Amino acid sequence: MASKTLWAALVFAALPAGPVAAQIRDGSYSGTLQCGDMVSNPSQKGWTHPVRLTVSGRSVAWERLDDRLTERGSAQLQKGRVTFKLDGQWNPGQRSTGQWRNEARLELKGSTLSGPATIYAAGSDQRLRDCSVQVAVTTASPSGTPPGGSAETKRSPNAVPAAGPAQSAHAAPDAHSSDGDAIRREHQRRHEERLAQTREEQKRRGERTWEEEQADYQRQLQERRKASEDADRKRNQDFEREQERAAQERAASAAKQTALGTAAAGRQAARIKAMGLSATLSKSVLYVNYMGRWTEFMPATHWVALMLENPLIASVEAANVRGYPGILVKRSGVPSTTFLFRTEGSEAYIHALASEGKAEALRTPTDFSTVAALMRALTDQKNMR
Repeated sequence: MASKTLWAALVFAALPAGPVAAQIRDGSYSGTLQCGDMVSNPSQKGWTHPVRLTVSGRSVAWERLDDRLTERGSAQLQKGRVTFKLDGQWNPGQRSTGQWRNEARLELKGSTLSGPATIYAAGSDQRLRDCSVQVAVTTASPSGTPPGGSAETKRSPNAVPAAGPAQSAHAAPDAHSSDGDAIRREHQRRHEERLAQTREEQKRRGERTWEEEQADYQRQLQERRKASEDADRKRNQDFEREQERAAQERAASAAKQTALGTAAAGRQAARIKAMGLSATLSKSVLYVNYMGRWTEFMPATHWVALMLENPLIASVEAANVRGYPGILVKRSGVPSTTFLFRTEGSEAYIHALASEGKAEALRTPTDFSTVAALMRALTDQKNMR
């Protein structure tokens, strides 16, 4: 019976103990959040801010120590790792405004809690800055001692007590005692091997899980970056297509206007010649100014011919005021207006308007743009209704 009791005690002692996880002592610890340049605008350089972590049991609270902003939050420490998902914002009265999101993934290595952090725009996956966190902490010494016990394994209630002085006369023979000691040592050795294997396997599983989490995190970052780049690329492509479409429409409109003007000039060639239009002006291309930018309008003979064929215009005549060649246009029910041009070789630039005996030079971008719109309207009766 004593032999069975001894074997039960040895088997109980050989059972593997549970793993002892690293633990940070309760308290407040100071560290740094160091961030690189703005991802979308590298001219906005990186910076370093102090942070404070407050540990209470497994709870870890985060606070960015900067009077200009607020960024706080908490998370749970598990297997020496903690992941923060923080919301931040500028405090009222600051020149900067807005909110952001900060994700930090920290791991306890020795006496340092460190890892990567990424700052995003609030409410989106737009990455603003890539960062790193370093916080020196104090860790509790791991111990396998069960609560309320000593470093030595507690004796089983059923273990056979050591022989005292009163039992010495009835003690087992020396050979039997030596065999028992050898058995106990062998079982202790096996127990320690199993315990070491168990802890090593648990550590390996924990490291593999952390690596998998890091891989998932990096994969998510890559997916977000790719989605953001794809969105930017699509916006640029849409803008380029819109610009190309608008350019094609302008080219088609200009080609149509040129064809109409050429046909009208052919039909009205005799009338234009009879008008006595200035030789310089009749061979010139007219230019108008839209909000400060000079743009080719059409040949002078095309413009005159299109107005001659517009039934809403009563008459078109050649004019010359203060040495500037021009064209007088009379619309029904409206006083006549004379358009005066400044010529340079084969180019004629709209310069002034004359009406009721008064000539006024065009000076402001608004003046030029208004006259340019009027000149275009006179060539199309639809625009005059």
